[in-house]
Amino acid sequence: MATHRTFILLSCLTFLVATSEAASKPKAPPLDPKRIINESYRFLKDREPQMTENEYTLYEKVVPMAKDSPELVTQMLEGMVSSAEPASPAFSFVLGNVYSAQDRFEPAEGHYRKAVERHPEFQRAWSNLGLLYYTASRFDDAVRCLSRAVELGERDPKTLSTLAYSHYRAGNSLSAELIYMQVVTVDPADTEALSALAGLLIDNREYARAEPLTRRLVRLKPQEKSHWRMYAGLLAATGRRTEACATLELAASLGLADGEALMELGDMYADAGDYRAAEVIYRKLDGVAPGEGASRLLGRVRALVEEGHPNEAAVALEKIAVPPNGDARMSFLRTLAEVRRGQQNWSAARIALEELLALKPLDGETLFALGRVAGEAGDLSGAELAFAQAAKQRDYAYVANLELANSALRARHYRKSVEYLEIALAINRAPGLLRHLAQIKSYLSDHE
Repeated sequence: MATHRTFILLSCLTFLVATSEAASKPKAPPLDPKRIINESYRFLKDREPQMTENEYTLYEKVVPMAKDSPELVTQMLEGMVSSAEPASPAFSFVLGNVYSAQDRFEPAEGHYRKAVERHPEFQRAWSNLGLLYYTASRFDDAVRCLSRAVELGERDPKTLSTLAYSHYRAGNSLSAELIYMQVVTVDPADTEALSALAGLLIDNREYARAEPLTRRLVRLKPQEKSHWRMYAGLLAATGRRTEACATLELAASLGLADGEALMELGDMYADAGDYRAAEVIYRKLDGVAPGEGASRLLGRVRALVEEGHPNEAAVALEKIAVPPNGDARMSFLRTLAEVRRGQQNWSAARIALEELLALKPLDGETLFALGRVAGEAGDLSGAELAFAQAAKQRDYAYVANLELANSALRARHYRKSVEYLEIALAINRAPGLLRHLAQIKSYLSDHE
Protein backbone atom coordinates (compact mmCIF):
# COMPACT_ATOMS: atom_id res chain seq x y z
CA MET A 1 0.00 0.00 0.00
CA ALA A 2 2.81 2.43 0.91
CA THR A 3 4.54 1.82 -2.41
CA HIS A 4 1.30 2.45 -4.29
CA ARG A 5 0.68 5.65 -2.30
CA THR A 6 4.17 6.89 -3.10
CA PHE A 7 3.58 6.21 -6.80
CA ILE A 8 0.25 8.08 -6.72
CA LEU A 9 1.83 11.04 -4.93
CA LEU A 10 4.66 11.24 -7.44
CA SER A 11 2.12 11.06 -10.25
CA CYS A 12 0.24 13.94 -8.66
CA LEU A 13 3.37 16.07 -8.38
CA THR A 14 4.27 15.30 -11.98
CA PHE A 15 0.79 16.34 -13.10
CA LEU A 16 0.83 19.57 -11.10
CA VAL A 17 4.29 20.52 -12.30
CA ALA A 18 3.41 19.75 -15.91
CA THR A 19 0.16 21.71 -15.88
CA SER A 20 1.75 24.62 -14.02
CA GLU A 21 4.67 24.72 -16.44
CA ALA A 22 2.18 24.82 -19.29
CA ALA A 23 0.39 27.71 -17.60
CA SER A 24 3.67 29.57 -16.95
CA LYS A 25 5.08 29.41 -20.47
CA PRO A 26 5.66 32.92 -21.85
CA LYS A 27 2.52 34.41 -23.33
CA ALA A 28 2.15 36.86 -26.17
CA PRO A 29 2.63 40.41 -24.84
CA PRO A 30 -0.66 42.34 -24.41
CA LEU A 31 -0.05 44.89 -27.13
CA ASP A 32 -2.16 46.19 -29.98
CA PRO A 33 0.12 46.36 -33.05
CA LYS A 34 -2.49 48.34 -34.98
CA ARG A 35 -2.62 50.99 -32.28
CA ILE A 36 1.16 51.30 -32.29
CA ILE A 37 1.22 51.54 -36.08
CA ASN A 38 -1.65 54.03 -36.17
CA GLU A 39 0.16 56.24 -33.68
CA SER A 40 3.34 56.23 -35.80
CA TYR A 41 2.20 58.52 -38.60
CA ARG A 42 3.93 61.57 -37.09
CA PHE A 43 7.58 61.92 -38.07
CA LEU A 44 10.57 62.58 -35.86
CA LYS A 45 12.55 65.51 -37.19
CA ASP A 46 16.29 65.06 -37.64
CA ARG A 47 15.94 61.34 -37.00
CA GLU A 48 13.86 60.11 -39.90
CA PRO A 49 13.64 60.70 -43.64
CA GLN A 50 11.32 63.47 -44.78
CA MET A 51 8.69 63.51 -47.51
CA THR A 52 8.90 65.56 -50.66
CA GLU A 53 6.84 68.73 -50.76
CA ASN A 54 4.14 67.15 -52.95
CA GLU A 55 3.99 64.06 -50.75
CA TYR A 56 3.63 66.13 -47.62
CA THR A 57 0.82 68.20 -49.14
CA LEU A 58 -1.11 65.03 -49.96
CA TYR A 59 -0.22 63.51 -46.63
CA GLU A 60 -1.70 66.44 -44.69
CA LYS A 61 -4.95 66.20 -46.67
CA VAL A 62 -5.63 62.48 -46.73
CA VAL A 63 -4.08 60.84 -43.64
CA PRO A 64 -6.71 62.39 -41.29
CA MET A 65 -9.27 60.53 -43.46
CA ALA A 66 -7.52 57.15 -43.09
CA LYS A 67 -9.66 55.94 -40.19
CA ASP A 68 -13.05 56.71 -41.77
CA SER A 69 -12.27 56.20 -45.48
CA PRO A 70 -9.33 53.80 -45.73
CA GLU A 71 -10.04 52.65 -49.29
CA LEU A 72 -10.30 56.22 -50.64
CA VAL A 73 -7.09 57.19 -48.85
CA THR A 74 -5.34 54.12 -50.30
CA GLN A 75 -6.38 55.05 -53.83
CA MET A 76 -5.17 58.63 -53.44
CA LEU A 77 -1.82 57.61 -51.95
CA GLU A 78 -1.23 54.89 -54.54
CA GLY A 79 -1.91 57.47 -57.22
CA MET A 80 1.10 59.37 -55.95
CA VAL A 81 3.24 56.19 -55.87
CA SER A 82 2.39 55.34 -59.47
CA SER A 83 3.99 58.55 -60.69
CA ALA A 84 7.36 58.48 -62.43
CA GLU A 85 9.26 59.70 -59.35
CA PRO A 86 9.75 56.91 -56.75
CA ALA A 87 8.12 57.46 -53.39
CA SER A 88 10.29 58.67 -50.54
CA PRO A 89 10.99 56.24 -47.67
CA ALA A 90 8.76 58.37 -45.45
CA PHE A 91 5.87 58.11 -47.87
CA SER A 92 6.37 54.34 -48.21
CA PHE A 93 6.25 54.15 -44.41
CA VAL A 94 2.88 55.94 -44.36
CA LEU A 95 1.52 53.61 -47.03
CA GLY A 96 2.70 50.63 -44.99
CA ASN A 97 0.76 51.98 -42.01
CA VAL A 98 -2.40 52.47 -44.08
CA TYR A 99 -2.31 48.95 -45.50
CA SER A 100 -1.42 47.42 -42.14
CA ALA A 101 -4.46 49.10 -40.56
CA GLN A 102 -6.57 47.40 -43.25
CA ASP A 103 -5.04 43.96 -42.53
CA ARG A 104 -3.56 43.88 -46.04
CA PHE A 105 -0.31 42.12 -45.26
CA GLU A 106 1.44 41.91 -48.64
CA PRO A 107 1.22 45.59 -49.69
CA ALA A 108 2.02 46.69 -46.13
CA GLU A 109 5.10 44.47 -46.10
CA GLY A 110 6.15 45.73 -49.54
CA HIS A 111 5.99 49.40 -48.57
CA TYR A 112 7.75 48.92 -45.22
CA ARG A 113 10.52 47.02 -46.98
CA LYS A 114 10.91 49.81 -49.53
CA ALA A 115 11.20 52.28 -46.66
CA VAL A 116 14.02 50.39 -44.91
CA GLU A 117 15.79 49.49 -48.15
CA ARG A 118 16.02 53.13 -49.18
CA HIS A 119 16.73 54.34 -45.63
CA PRO A 120 18.34 51.49 -43.61
CA GLU A 121 18.35 53.55 -40.39
CA PHE A 122 14.59 54.17 -40.43
CA GLN A 123 13.93 52.87 -36.90
CA ARG A 124 10.15 53.03 -36.80
CA ALA A 125 9.82 51.40 -40.21
CA TRP A 126 11.87 48.47 -38.86
CA SER A 127 9.65 48.40 -35.74
CA ASN A 128 6.41 48.39 -37.69
CA LEU A 129 7.70 45.79 -40.15
CA GLY A 130 8.66 43.62 -37.17
CA LEU A 131 5.19 44.05 -35.65
CA LEU A 132 3.64 43.11 -38.98
CA TYR A 133 5.65 39.88 -39.06
CA TYR A 134 4.80 39.24 -35.41
CA THR A 135 1.06 39.46 -36.08
CA ALA A 136 1.55 36.98 -38.95
CA SER A 137 3.43 34.59 -36.60
CA ARG A 138 6.59 34.93 -38.73
CA PHE A 139 8.74 35.05 -35.64
CA ASP A 140 12.16 34.68 -37.27
CA ASP A 141 11.42 37.69 -39.48
CA ALA A 142 10.00 39.58 -36.50
CA VAL A 143 13.23 38.94 -34.55
CA ARG A 144 15.35 40.23 -37.43
CA CYS A 145 13.37 43.45 -37.84
CA LEU A 146 12.74 44.24 -34.17
CA SER A 147 16.40 43.56 -33.35
CA ARG A 148 17.40 46.10 -35.99
CA ALA A 149 14.97 48.62 -34.46
CA VAL A 150 16.52 48.07 -31.00
CA GLU A 151 19.98 48.46 -32.52
CA LEU A 152 18.84 51.83 -33.89
CA GLY A 153 17.64 53.00 -30.48
CA GLU A 154 14.17 51.50 -29.89
CA ARG A 155 13.66 51.16 -26.11
CA ASP A 156 9.90 50.87 -25.70
CA PRO A 157 9.20 48.04 -23.18
CA LYS A 158 6.32 46.69 -25.27
CA THR A 159 8.54 46.40 -28.32
CA LEU A 160 11.27 44.73 -26.26
CA SER A 161 8.75 42.25 -24.82
CA THR A 162 7.50 41.53 -28.32
CA LEU A 163 11.07 40.89 -29.44
CA ALA A 164 11.65 38.59 -26.46
CA TYR A 165 8.48 36.64 -27.15
CA SER A 166 9.38 36.36 -30.85
CA HIS A 167 12.77 34.96 -29.84
CA TYR A 168 11.00 32.43 -27.62
CA ARG A 169 8.62 31.35 -30.37
CA ALA A 170 11.54 31.13 -32.80
CA GLY A 171 13.28 28.71 -30.42
CA ASN A 172 15.82 31.14 -28.96
CA SER A 173 15.02 30.80 -25.25
CA LEU A 174 18.32 32.25 -24.03
CA SER A 175 17.90 35.41 -26.13
CA ALA A 176 14.32 35.74 -24.92
CA GLU A 177 15.47 35.42 -21.29
CA LEU A 178 18.14 38.11 -21.69
CA ILE A 179 15.71 40.57 -23.24
CA TYR A 180 13.01 39.94 -20.63
CA MET A 181 15.70 40.56 -17.98
CA GLN A 182 16.46 43.87 -19.65
CA VAL A 183 12.78 44.84 -19.49
CA VAL A 184 12.33 43.96 -15.79
CA THR A 185 15.60 45.68 -14.93
CA VAL A 186 14.25 48.92 -16.37
CA ASP A 187 10.74 48.37 -14.96
CA PRO A 188 10.68 45.84 -12.07
CA ALA A 189 6.89 46.24 -11.84
CA ASP A 190 6.25 45.06 -15.41
CA THR A 191 4.33 41.91 -14.43
CA GLU A 192 3.89 40.73 -18.02
CA ALA A 193 7.65 40.62 -18.63
CA LEU A 194 8.24 39.31 -15.11
CA SER A 195 5.75 36.48 -15.66
CA ALA A 196 7.29 35.61 -19.01
CA LEU A 197 10.79 35.54 -17.50
CA ALA A 198 9.66 33.36 -14.59
CA GLY A 199 7.91 31.05 -17.04
CA LEU A 200 11.08 30.66 -19.10
CA LEU A 201 13.11 29.81 -16.01
CA ILE A 202 10.54 27.25 -14.85
CA ASP A 203 10.45 25.79 -18.34
CA ASN A 204 14.22 25.32 -18.09
CA ARG A 205 13.94 23.84 -14.55
CA GLU A 206 15.82 26.82 -13.06
CA TYR A 207 13.54 26.85 -10.04
CA ALA A 208 15.90 28.66 -7.63
CA ARG A 209 16.09 31.65 -9.98
CA ALA A 210 12.37 31.56 -10.74
CA GLU A 211 11.08 31.38 -7.16
CA PRO A 212 11.73 35.02 -6.10
CA LEU A 213 10.16 36.17 -9.36
CA THR A 214 6.98 34.13 -8.75
CA ARG A 215 6.72 35.47 -5.19
CA ARG A 216 7.12 39.01 -6.51
CA LEU A 217 4.38 38.41 -9.07
CA VAL A 218 1.96 37.35 -6.32
CA ARG A 219 2.84 40.47 -4.31
CA LEU A 220 2.64 42.87 -7.25
CA LYS A 221 -0.57 41.52 -8.76
CA PRO A 222 -2.32 39.16 -6.34
CA GLN A 223 -5.59 39.41 -8.26
CA GLU A 224 -3.99 37.56 -11.21
CA LYS A 225 -4.98 33.92 -10.64
CA SER A 226 -2.29 32.47 -12.89
CA HIS A 227 0.40 33.92 -10.58
CA TRP A 228 -0.82 31.74 -7.70
CA ARG A 229 -0.80 28.65 -9.91
CA MET A 230 2.71 29.40 -11.15
CA TYR A 231 4.03 29.78 -7.61
CA ALA A 232 2.26 26.63 -6.37
CA GLY A 233 3.55 24.67 -9.37
CA LEU A 234 7.10 25.75 -8.61
CA LEU A 235 6.72 24.67 -4.97
CA ALA A 236 5.44 21.26 -6.08
CA ALA A 237 8.29 20.94 -8.58
CA THR A 238 10.79 21.43 -5.76
CA GLY A 239 9.15 18.76 -3.58
CA ARG A 240 7.29 21.14 -1.24
CA ARG A 241 3.84 19.64 -1.65
CA THR A 242 2.50 20.95 1.68
CA GLU A 243 3.50 24.52 0.76
CA ALA A 244 1.98 24.09 -2.68
CA CYS A 245 -1.33 22.97 -1.13
CA ALA A 246 -1.23 25.85 1.37
CA THR A 247 -0.63 28.34 -1.45
CA LEU A 248 -3.58 27.08 -3.47
CA GLU A 249 -5.75 26.91 -0.33
CA LEU A 250 -4.94 30.57 0.39
CA ALA A 251 -5.77 31.51 -3.19
CA ALA A 252 -9.06 29.61 -2.93
CA SER A 253 -9.96 31.33 0.36
CA LEU A 254 -9.39 34.72 -1.31
CA GLY A 255 -11.47 33.76 -4.33
CA LEU A 256 -8.37 33.81 -6.51
CA ALA A 257 -8.21 30.15 -7.48
CA ASP A 258 -9.48 29.41 -10.98
CA GLY A 259 -10.79 26.05 -12.14
CA GLU A 260 -7.33 24.74 -13.02
CA ALA A 261 -5.97 25.65 -9.57
CA LEU A 262 -8.89 23.97 -7.79
CA MET A 263 -8.51 20.90 -9.98
CA GLU A 264 -4.81 20.65 -9.14
CA LEU A 265 -5.42 21.14 -5.42
CA GLY A 266 -8.18 18.53 -5.35
CA ASP A 267 -5.97 16.09 -7.25
CA MET A 268 -3.16 16.59 -4.76
CA TYR A 269 -5.43 15.79 -1.84
CA ALA A 270 -6.99 12.81 -3.64
CA ASP A 271 -3.65 11.33 -4.62
CA ALA A 272 -2.42 11.72 -1.04
CA GLY A 273 -5.46 9.74 0.14
CA ASP A 274 -7.23 12.66 1.82
CA TYR A 275 -10.54 12.20 0.01
CA ARG A 276 -12.56 14.29 2.44
CA ALA A 277 -10.34 17.32 1.79
CA ALA A 278 -10.42 16.52 -1.91
CA GLU A 279 -14.20 16.47 -1.89
CA VAL A 280 -14.33 19.92 -0.28
CA ILE A 281 -12.11 21.34 -3.02
CA TYR A 282 -13.91 19.51 -5.80
CA ARG A 283 -17.20 20.97 -4.56
CA LYS A 284 -15.67 24.42 -5.00
CA LEU A 285 -14.58 23.34 -8.47
CA ASP A 286 -18.20 22.39 -9.21
CA GLY A 287 -19.09 26.03 -8.47
CA VAL A 288 -16.76 27.13 -11.28
CA ALA A 289 -17.36 24.23 -13.66
CA PRO A 290 -20.57 22.40 -12.67
CA GLY A 291 -20.13 18.65 -12.42
CA GLU A 292 -16.37 18.74 -13.07
CA GLY A 293 -15.30 18.28 -9.44
CA ALA A 294 -17.55 15.31 -8.69
CA SER A 295 -16.62 13.70 -12.00
CA ARG A 296 -12.92 14.16 -11.29
CA LEU A 297 -13.11 12.67 -7.81
CA LEU A 298 -15.05 9.64 -9.04
CA GLY A 299 -12.51 9.30 -11.84
CA ARG A 300 -9.78 9.01 -9.22
CA VAL A 301 -11.73 6.23 -7.52
CA ARG A 302 -12.16 4.37 -10.83
CA ALA A 303 -8.43 4.72 -11.49
CA LEU A 304 -7.73 2.87 -8.23
CA VAL A 305 -9.95 0.02 -9.42
CA GLU A 306 -8.19 -0.13 -12.78
CA GLU A 307 -4.81 -0.20 -11.03
CA GLY A 308 -5.94 -3.27 -9.06
CA HIS A 309 -6.78 -1.60 -5.74
CA PRO A 310 -10.57 -2.05 -5.39
CA ASN A 311 -10.55 -2.14 -1.57
CA GLU A 312 -8.70 1.18 -1.43
CA ALA A 313 -11.19 2.55 -3.96
CA ALA A 314 -14.06 1.37 -1.77
CA VAL A 315 -12.64 3.23 1.25
CA ALA A 316 -12.31 6.40 -0.85
CA LEU A 317 -15.85 6.06 -2.18
CA GLU A 318 -17.27 5.76 1.34
CA LYS A 319 -15.90 9.23 2.09
CA ILE A 320 -17.75 10.80 -0.84
CA ALA A 321 -21.25 12.12 -0.23
CA VAL A 322 -23.86 10.26 -2.28
CA PRO A 323 -25.55 12.66 -4.74
CA PRO A 324 -29.33 12.61 -4.30
CA ASN A 325 -30.30 12.65 -7.97
CA GLY A 326 -29.47 13.59 -11.53
CA ASP A 327 -26.36 12.85 -13.59
CA ALA A 328 -24.16 13.09 -10.49
CA ARG A 329 -26.01 10.18 -8.87
CA MET A 330 -25.76 8.12 -12.03
CA SER A 331 -22.01 8.71 -12.18
CA PHE A 332 -21.71 7.72 -8.51
CA LEU A 333 -23.71 4.51 -9.06
CA ARG A 334 -21.61 3.62 -12.11
CA THR A 335 -18.44 4.08 -10.06
CA LEU A 336 -19.91 2.08 -7.18
CA ALA A 337 -20.69 -0.80 -9.57
CA GLU A 338 -17.08 -0.78 -10.84
CA VAL A 339 -15.72 -0.82 -7.29
CA ARG A 340 -17.98 -3.72 -6.22
CA ARG A 341 -17.13 -5.64 -9.39
CA GLY A 342 -13.44 -5.10 -8.62
CA GLN A 343 -14.10 -6.56 -5.16
CA GLN A 344 -15.98 -9.47 -6.83
CA ASN A 345 -19.06 -8.48 -4.86
CA TRP A 346 -21.36 -9.41 -7.73
CA SER A 347 -24.67 -8.91 -5.92
CA ALA A 348 -23.76 -5.37 -4.79
CA ALA A 349 -22.55 -4.52 -8.29
CA ARG A 350 -25.83 -5.78 -9.78
CA ILE A 351 -27.88 -3.73 -7.31
CA ALA A 352 -26.04 -0.55 -8.34
CA LEU A 353 -26.45 -1.33 -12.04
CA GLU A 354 -30.14 -2.16 -11.68
CA GLU A 355 -30.69 1.17 -9.92
CA LEU A 356 -28.93 2.81 -12.84
CA LEU A 357 -31.29 1.09 -15.27
CA ALA A 358 -34.25 2.34 -13.23
CA LEU A 359 -32.94 5.87 -13.70
CA LYS A 360 -32.07 5.39 -17.37
CA PRO A 361 -33.75 2.34 -18.93
CA LEU A 362 -32.09 0.58 -21.88
CA ASP A 363 -28.79 2.43 -21.38
CA GLY A 364 -26.25 0.51 -23.45
CA GLU A 365 -23.29 1.08 -21.11
CA THR A 366 -25.24 -0.10 -18.06
CA LEU A 367 -26.69 -3.12 -19.84
CA PHE A 368 -23.25 -4.17 -21.07
CA ALA A 369 -21.77 -3.79 -17.56
CA LEU A 370 -24.68 -5.79 -16.13
CA GLY A 371 -24.03 -8.59 -18.65
CA ARG A 372 -20.37 -8.79 -17.64
CA VAL A 373 -21.20 -8.87 -13.91
CA ALA A 374 -23.86 -11.54 -14.42
CA GLY A 375 -21.47 -13.65 -16.47
CA GLU A 376 -18.69 -13.34 -13.90
CA ALA A 377 -21.16 -14.36 -11.19
CA GLY A 378 -22.07 -17.51 -13.18
CA ASP A 379 -25.54 -16.31 -14.20
CA LEU A 380 -25.17 -17.13 -17.91
CA SER A 381 -28.84 -16.65 -18.78
CA GLY A 382 -28.87 -13.26 -17.03
CA ALA A 383 -25.70 -12.27 -18.88
CA GLU A 384 -27.18 -13.33 -22.24
CA LEU A 385 -30.35 -11.36 -21.57
CA ALA A 386 -28.40 -8.20 -20.64
CA PHE A 387 -26.05 -8.48 -23.64
CA ALA A 388 -29.02 -9.05 -25.97
CA GLN A 389 -30.57 -5.80 -24.72
CA ALA A 390 -27.24 -3.97 -25.03
CA ALA A 391 -26.86 -5.26 -28.60
CA LYS A 392 -29.96 -3.26 -29.55
CA GLN A 393 -28.18 -0.02 -28.64
CA ARG A 394 -26.08 1.31 -31.52
CA ASP A 395 -22.98 2.23 -29.51
CA TYR A 396 -22.79 -1.21 -27.87
CA ALA A 397 -24.07 -3.43 -30.69
CA TYR A 398 -20.58 -4.57 -31.75
CA VAL A 399 -19.12 -5.48 -28.34
CA ALA A 400 -22.39 -6.94 -27.07
CA ASN A 401 -22.66 -9.27 -30.09
CA LEU A 402 -19.06 -10.37 -29.51
CA GLU A 403 -19.94 -11.25 -25.92
CA LEU A 404 -23.03 -13.15 -27.11
CA ALA A 405 -20.91 -15.01 -29.68
CA ASN A 406 -18.35 -15.99 -27.03
CA SER A 407 -21.11 -17.10 -24.65
CA ALA A 408 -22.70 -19.26 -27.36
CA LEU A 409 -19.31 -20.72 -28.24
CA ARG A 410 -18.63 -21.68 -24.62
CA ALA A 411 -22.04 -23.40 -24.56
CA ARG A 412 -21.13 -25.21 -27.84
CA HIS A 413 -23.94 -23.45 -29.68
CA TYR A 414 -21.77 -22.96 -32.75
CA ARG A 415 -24.42 -21.86 -35.23
CA LYS A 416 -25.70 -19.25 -32.78
CA SER A 417 -22.13 -18.04 -32.31
CA VAL A 418 -21.78 -17.68 -36.09
CA GLU A 419 -24.96 -15.59 -36.23
CA TYR A 420 -23.67 -13.17 -33.57
CA LEU A 421 -20.25 -12.94 -35.22
CA GLU A 422 -21.80 -12.11 -38.60
CA ILE A 423 -23.82 -9.30 -37.00
CA ALA A 424 -20.63 -7.95 -35.40
CA LEU A 425 -18.74 -8.20 -38.70
CA ALA A 426 -21.46 -6.17 -40.42
CA ILE A 427 -20.51 -3.36 -38.02
CA ASN A 428 -16.72 -3.82 -38.10
CA ARG A 429 -14.97 -6.24 -40.45
CA ALA A 430 -11.94 -6.84 -38.25
CA PRO A 431 -9.44 -9.29 -39.84
CA GLY A 432 -9.03 -11.27 -36.63
CA LEU A 433 -12.76 -11.66 -36.30
CA LEU A 434 -13.03 -12.86 -39.89
CA ARG A 435 -10.42 -15.57 -39.17
CA HIS A 436 -12.27 -16.56 -36.01
CA LEU A 437 -15.55 -16.92 -37.95
CA ALA A 438 -13.84 -18.97 -40.65
CA GLN A 439 -12.48 -21.38 -38.03
CA ILE A 440 -15.92 -21.93 -36.50
CA LYS A 441 -17.50 -22.46 -39.92
CA SER A 442 -14.75 -24.93 -40.81
CA TYR A 443 -15.41 -26.84 -37.61
CA LEU A 444 -19.13 -26.95 -38.42
CA SER A 445 -18.57 -28.27 -41.95
CA ASP A 446 -16.23 -30.99 -40.65
CA HIS A 447 -18.82 -32.20 -38.12
CA GLU A 448 -21.96 -32.12 -40.21
